[in-house]
Amino acid sequence: MMAIEYSEAVQFVKGKFQCYRNDELVFESFYVSQNTTRGAAMLRNNTARLLALAEVHEGSFDVLRLGIAHSLEQGEELPPEALTWLVRHLRGEVTRPNARSGAKTQVFLHTQIYVAVLTLVKEYGMKATRNDASEATSACDAVADALAELGLKPTTFHGVKRIWLHFQRI
Repeated sequence: MMAIEYSEAVQFVKGKFQCYRNDELVFESFYVSQNTTRGAAMLRNNTARLLALAEVHEGSFDVLRLGIAHSLEQGEELPPEALTWLVRHLRGEVTRPNARSGAKTQVFLHTQIYVAVLTLVKEYGMKATRNDASEATSACDAVADALAELGLKPTTFHGVKRIWLHFQRI
């Protein structure tokens, strides 16, 4: 695990959210590219979490589907749970969750926020959250600062923490 400075964490996260302008996705190919990469990484590192998220969030469903496709293209072995999901999906037993009206971009953004915090925690050793009275150095703080610099919401530690905790409960 490689340690990262707080300012580097903010820059890292900003790079992950360059596909947004005024809370809207700028181009769809970035969506596919980012989800393919994230899906493959989450399949390797946190299959159970990705499968659980895919049951309830359409953005996470896409991350899983594209990650499986990428893994198969690369000749990588799928985790058994992902293979079972793929077979069920091909049989029509698993379908994409319905998007709430007008919520596609927000769900995708929230999924990316969760994955950004998770990446800072798993790959760079940052703490996900902090005590409210502590110095702002957590992964949720870094994500909130990056979003604020990009003009995206949420812009506060508490807003990002709420999304992080929501995905943790799923």
